[in-house]
Amino acid sequence: GIDILGNTTYTIDAIGFSDVVATISGSTLTVISSRSIGIVEIEYNIDVSINSINHTNLNNNTITYVILKNTSSNQDVFINIGTFPVSDNINVEYTDEYYITPGESGIFIFYKVNNILNVSVQEMFTTTTLDFDNSNKPY
Repeated sequence: GIDILGNTTYTIDAIGFSDVVATISGSTLTVISSRSIGIVEIEYNIDVSINSINHTNLNNNTITYVILKNTSSNQDVFINIGTFPVSDNINVEYTDEYYITPGESGIFIFYKVNNILNVSVQEMFTTTTLDFDNSNKPY
């Protein structure tokens, strides 16, 4: 089986299952994990455009999930997930930018092999996007 330690917390600097740490600073998402699989959730309530990923401290042969939830009650606040330029160490597996609106969540899926980070994004929705109680969590 998979040994998962830790807990999930909703913060900007989140430490989740399997000691995954994720932070957003400026337009950069930094992900750190030494385990083979992990998950972390981040709540964010201000406009941000994420267009860079720092995965230097993400070990090879890992799968990491980072859930971003827009907790703003202001309809004009968006979390923009950019397309990230493909480089020698990042392979992006989607072509359009994603916008996470208030009450919605998006999930990054990172798979790192041979120092190359494969990135995919999925959107997750609630039926009542401005209601933040536990019954409406999309995950």
